[in-house]
Amino acid sequence: MSKQRVSLKYFFSNILNAVGAGVVLALLPNALLGEFLKLFMDAHPMLETVFQLVMIIQSFMAFIIGVLAAHQFKFNGAGSCMVGIAAMLGSGAVQFTAKGIVLKGILPKKVDFSGKEILAQRGYDTDHWEQQPRRKGGGADSLERVQLL
Repeated sequence: MSKQRVSLKYFFSNILNAVGAGVVLALLPNALLGEFLKLFMDAHPMLETVFQLVMIIQSFMAFIIGVLAAHQFKFNGAGSCMVGIAAMLGSGAVQFTAKGIVLKGILPKKVDFSGKEILAQRGYDTDHWEQQPRRKGGGADSLERVQLL
């Protein structure tokens, strides 16, 4: 890559174009499919997996923006990926914990379809609870629970 001076206007124009396109690309799947999938995922278990994947795409927004920004500055493929990885790690979406690597970011605070964390917050003893099969017509919050003796 040859060195060239980049004007401030050119630099910010490229960055803003990448951010605009990246936000649309990362949020569009959930915007189009999110509510539809929430409505029908109880009847079709595969739709719940698709919903979770759509939510994970949102976590990769920083990566997408980084790759698009690098592309705007005419980086090659490897350089674009490195900028995307640096953006992803720098955004805080990837966090290292004692249990392993966790994706955080713009995901909802509670994406627990079993409801166990919600029940624990409400004071229930969740060590002895088991999820019963889902009923048709109910939402993700309408799961029945049975306490094991």
